Amino acid sequence: MFSRRTRALLDLVANVLVVGLQLFFRLESARLERLRREGDLESDEEGEPAGETSLEEADDARTAFALGVVDGMEDVQIRFRWLLVGVTSGVAYRALYDRDVGSIRRSLARRLLVLGTIWTVWIRLGIDDRDISHNVGLGSSIGAVCYRAKYGLFEEPSASE
Repeated sequence: MFSRRTRALLDLVANVLVVGLQLFFRLESARLERLRREGDLESDEEGEPAGETSLEEADDARTAFALGVVDGMEDVQIRFRWLLVGVTSGVAYRALYDRDVGSIRRSLARRLLVLGTIWTVWIRLGIDDRDISHNVGLGSSIGAVCYRAKYGLFEEPSASE
């Protein structure tokens, strides 16, 4: 088993990766949108035409990957209200977990109950929209990174054992 500090560090690393991937996909979608606006989707980043290519035979593997994965992401807008809801829920869950409130750290069933409650509240708040769910998810990861940077990287996770 992992120590609490190791789990906190793994949580930090995983959430940094999630935020990094979301940033990567956002930048790729912006790049694709720029290429679509310019009418030059099949060209590489230097502006040289890549010729007539289909998605399967695209010369730019990054563009082909981005077309398949992030198509439509350019419509997602940052909504700070929902980002804040995500940050709050990410920090609150980790604070409850570290302090073992209701024995959620020691009991998988209780932990799943808390996570189910959080998801139920999100659904009741109307987080079924793609924009809103993206913002809440991003906010939750940002909140986790901030919390874990303090409690897990710089300080021991707070709790009373």
